[in-house]
Amino acid sequence: MGDTHPDTLISRNNLASAYESAGDLERAIPCTRPPSPSVSGCWATPTPTP
Repeated sequence: MGDTHPDTLISRNNLASAYESAGDLERAIPCTRPPSPSVSGCWATPTPTP
């Protein structure tokens, strides 16, 4: 599957919704933007909060 495959887009949307529901807009917003090879977007590994 590629970045524009319907299943990928649905997964990105679902992940953005989950982040938004958890109050984490910093991680939600990249999931709503078109994928970019230079930006890891919503698939990035989260940085642990101290």
